[in-house]
Amino acid sequence: MTCPPETKEYFRETGEAIREGAKAAWAKLRAKVKETAIAGVNQAKAQLQSRQAANTAVQLLNSDPQGRSFKGEDYNITAVNRHTISITDAEQNEILRFEETPLGPKILKSDLTPKQLKEFAQVRGQLQKHGTENLLSTQPTARMQFLQGFSPSGDRAELQKLHNNSTISRVEQISKTLKPTQTARNTETHELGDYAIKRQGDNLEVVHRERGAILTRSNGQVQGNLSDRDIAHFKGLSNQVSALLVRTEPDKTLVAVAAATDPTPTKPLSRPAPILKWEIDTHADI
Repeated sequence: MTCPPETKEYFRETGEAIREGAKAAWAKLRAKVKETAIAGVNQAKAQLQSRQAANTAVQLLNSDPQGRSFKGEDYNITAVNRHTISITDAEQNEILRFEETPLGPKILKSDLTPKQLKEFAQVRGQLQKHGTENLLSTQPTARMQFLQGFSPSGDRAELQKLHNNSTISRVEQISKTLKPTQTARNTETHELGDYAIKRQGDNLEVVHRERGAILTRSNGQVQGNLSDRDIAHFKGLSNQVSALLVRTEPDKTLVAVAAATDPTPTKPLSRPAPILKWEIDTHADI
């Protein structure tokens, strides 16, 4: 018995539809399995990172003789009770809570961002390399370098104070060495590219072209809001002036230099550094 052509066509189309449906169902199943597997891996990774962060917090907390709290620049670690520990950020948001158990930390809550996880990992590496006690007993400069946001509270202000004092000394050297570009109302002004130094007696002010006053000394009190770039800039500028003093002969006081040369070329100035003529005051008391 021969099947009619229309029957053959029906069975052919039905078979193709079944095959296509099976392929689509298989692809969907594979995607779901892959998605579930990736989610499981990510969850396990996040759990591991949270446990590592908790172990780091315990190390820092143990530096407190009472084992009750550790106050860092950006993070606070507090023992809520005998077994529970809470970590908050600089805005007092709880980002991690866990319990200490014989099998290690049991995570109760974790809202750690990728940036915070990275900071925990970096500090964990430093603690393993140098030891908690050794790091915490160093000077603020070293602590901020190694511990960053976990450096004990107050280190950032102390480090800023050190930078302010060292930079104002360099600024004073520069202002006493170079002849001012302007003098008005008992104020000497040294224009140095993106920066200007204003001196009136013992008072000093450093002004940035875009950010305004960034460093002042008034009545012996030094205040500033210096960036890393500002600090590096005046350190380099001071070194240039010192070198010029050594090389310059008394009868050759005019020297052409790039006053705004930035010692950190990876962070270019917003405009090309102008070539300024610095006239060294050979009679300056420096």
